[in-house]
Amino acid sequence: MKVKYALEMLAKQNPDDEIVIAYWTKDWFTDILAREITDDQWLDIADACDDTLEWNGIGDMMQSAAIELLDGDK
Repeated sequence: MKVKYALEMLAKQNPDDEIVIAYWTKDWFTDILAREITDDQWLDIADACDDTLEWNGIGDMMQSAAIELLDGDK
């Protein structure tokens, strides 16, 4: 996702609301993989990750954590 689109989405939110954000940059991948990544390669990586990120269970994990916390308040 381009930063400008993330900023557009965030601009619609109440600035005082709490949200959860996770993001990765080309620099992070370059450092963690200890290798150079071209802009074209990064675009391919970002596109692949954007298409599959939710399927990796992050949303499910957060939902389970929320249910556990909310059920613990009963």
